[in-house]
Amino acid sequence: MCEELNIPEDFLREEVRCDYVVTEKMKRVWATELGMLHRFGEVCQKHGLRWYAMGGTLLGAVRHKGFIPWDDDIDLLMPREDYNRLLEIGAEEFSSPYFLQTPCSEHNFFRTHAQLRDSRTTGAIRQDRNRDINRGIFMDIFPLDEVPESVSELKKHRKRLRKLARKAHRLTFRKEYGSWLKRAIYALWEWLHFGGFSPAGAFQEFNHIAAEYAGRGGSRVGHTSLSYRDAVIWAKEDWAEVEMLPFEMLELPAPKNWDSVLRHHYGDYMRIPENKNGTSHGGVEFDPETPYTEYFKNKR
Repeated sequence: MCEELNIPEDFLREEVRCDYVVTEKMKRVWATELGMLHRFGEVCQKHGLRWYAMGGTLLGAVRHKGFIPWDDDIDLLMPREDYNRLLEIGAEEFSSPYFLQTPCSEHNFFRTHAQLRDSRTTGAIRQDRNRDINRGIFMDIFPLDEVPESVSELKKHRKRLRKLARKAHRLTFRKEYGSWLKRAIYALWEWLHFGGFSPAGAFQEFNHIAAEYAGRGGSRVGHTSLSYRDAVIWAKEDWAEVEMLPFEMLELPAPKNWDSVLRHHYGDYMRIPENKNGTSHGGVEFDPETPYTEYFKNKR
């Protein structure tokens, strides 16, 4: 049985962190994400799944012992074997109000990774604004894959994944059009060009390609789902052990060699940037108090 995370009332108050004003609204967004994170941890503990804070969440844990003040999301990373197992149990373990969103669980949707959503809220990036999908506040869950050793193989591997992702994104693009005529024209174009190709099929193929170097004895692992650039390819040994780090009122598992991971990803990661971007995704519509089903009724 899942237990709701107890968020202290004073956590929700507006405050200044690192000379940046964190509004009450953003605190409530954070509280929603912490609740999802708590539930995610329960599921992973129940099934013995490994996971880590990554990206801005790992940086926040190290530098701020919580959220980066101008950040608005949670990023997690799971070894491929554990990630695949999560996809298998997601529908069973994440019942309402939570929803594990992938192209296999959500029709006409494509991401190269999984997202956990809270259906009681609204958190929609610009491209999803008019889509008939779950648009609750989310956190991102990415696989950690073994990757090629050679530069030439790595280049080919990246090219295959990016080509497939572009094709799948185009497949769902017509859902962004508000005009029924444009959607109809694009639907015809889609049928002529894609045939039986589907977002769910593309997601399964993407995961198969991303995982094809597993078990080959390589020394490197990478975050293959999004940019898959050199900054997110690390020594496998950096992720071999876990260290728990404080994150707001929780503790998160992190790679024990977090300094090496962060330095490779960000460079001088302890330096506070002068330009603090208040929305990491750019233009996310947040409403932590209103379900997306209600929020978008009068927004078209």
